[in-house]
Amino acid sequence: MQRKVIKQGHNTLTITLPAKWCANNNIKPGDELSFLIENKKLSIVPKAKLVEKEKFVDIKNADVLTLAKILISLYETGNNTIKLRYDNDTIESWYHDISPTKAKISYFVGRLVGFEIISQTANSVTITNISENITKFDQMLARTFFIMEEALEQQKEYLKGGAKKSIAIGDEIHDNIAKFTSLMIRTLHTSNESQAKLLNLM
Repeated sequence: MQRKVIKQGHNTLTITLPAKWCANNNIKPGDELSFLIENKKLSIVPKAKLVEKEKFVDIKNADVLTLAKILISLYETGNNTIKLRYDNDTIESWYHDISPTKAKISYFVGRLVGFEIISQTANSVTITNISENITKFDQMLARTFFIMEEALEQQKEYLKGGAKKSIAIGDEIHDNIAKFTSLMIRTLHTSNESQAKLLNLM
């Protein structure tokens, strides 16, 4: 598809936007667009619009693994508010032991960057995104690889000190990598700029 460049005024050049692209992206007069410039390549994407996604999930029959998968999935797909309801005060873990439901919810919320529990009752919890979208996908990707590189170096050192210490630090590093990976997936779902960069790599 080609468009003719039109001169307007002394120094301004303009092009028209394809009607089909505007319709598919719900572009209206007055909307703002983002421009990504990489060398001689220019990408135009709609400015990300804030969509308040809210999900309600009943976890009365869930175990710990199911709870973790539900929270991570809702987080990664861009939901900003998650409301959980449960009937039991305890929840079964993958080790077949019993833990307090609220404690397990708090643990997994701690692994969702930018999210906090803002209210809870005897049988429900509301989790909300309290952060602003100030992180960049490139920075998160670089940070994740840095953590992985650092982990390999630390594991070499800790293996010299014994397997138990190595396993303990390994769990902590795994949690950090999981946090940033989930945050990157969430960013891809919610940021048009990140989606455009991903498409440029394909």
